[in-house]
Amino acid sequence: MKYIFVFGMMVMLSVVCGGADADELVISFLSNEQGNYEIFVVDVAGTVLDRFETDPMQKSGLTWSPDPNVFGFSSGADGNLDVYKMDLREKKPIRLTFHEERDLRPTWSPNGKWIAFISDRNGKHDVFRIDADGANLTQLTNEGHCGMPTWSPDSKWIAVDIDHDVLNAIYIMNAEGDALRQVTGDLPLLGGGLCWSPDGERLAYVAGRFGQEAINVFTIGVDGEDKQRLTDLGIGLRAGFPAWSPDGKWIAYSVVPLFGGDSTVYVIRSDGVGIGKALEETAGLSVGHVSVWRYGSFFWASPEMGSSWVTWGAVKAGL
Repeated sequence: MKYIFVFGMMVMLSVVCGGADADELVISFLSNEQGNYEIFVVDVAGTVLDRFETDPMQKSGLTWSPDPNVFGFSSGADGNLDVYKMDLREKKPIRLTFHEERDLRPTWSPNGKWIAFISDRNGKHDVFRIDADGANLTQLTNEGHCGMPTWSPDSKWIAVDIDHDVLNAIYIMNAEGDALRQVTGDLPLLGGGLCWSPDGERLAYVAGRFGQEAINVFTIGVDGEDKQRLTDLGIGLRAGFPAWSPDGKWIAYSVVPLFGGDSTVYVIRSDGVGIGKALEETAGLSVGHVSVWRYGSFFWASPEMGSSWVTWGAVKAGL
């Protein structure tokens, strides 16, 4: 696979090379395409702009802290899945959870205070919360069969899908685990991730009947009204892990064959106008992309480039 690298270096937050715009949007995700786990960054045209080396430790579930140097993830490197964080400048994993059962699917609150995650330490998949340093473990649900949690933009609410045997439903609760309410009716095969819109008014999720239809991306109001279908994948394909862009205009999601294979990142307008566009350069970079949007100015340069910022411009033509 050929990679195209576009570097724009901003020293002292002022000098930008190559016409790159620090305020343009980029998409980041974890990949083990070359055997080591790295963070890839692509623009909304699909050009691979850079990749950050981390360390060889197995990683999944990328989540960024508000500090552009620090990200969270889950890893089974110590024998079972636990939640970790890492500073890109130091590349040293810091373990945040310590339990013989699995802790996975971490998500950092936008205010930087907490990390929510799923754990089966009580015999079923429930949502837990820790402080960003791993302290103050708090169980937020006692429902079991919870999917990946996602924070509202103001960090006051958490949305999560909960499995009701064959069908799932989306619920919302506050950051303390109280005021749990059901947003949707039971939906087929929902558990492929969900996310909030940046204005906090809508949720994006995936649903579809396994083996009978494609798994597509939908949005719905947090009040449970105004459900909209965004994608129209053919049978045999599965969308997953929708991610809303910070400007509210786009949703990124992964597409993978229903019974396994390489995934590709797609983007589509959040208002449903037009069709999803495949970012072809991302094909095969990981088994299942969990995309995270950021502005180009968010990212810190790798240590070998010193204390400079790396910025990227997004090519939106044709979207």
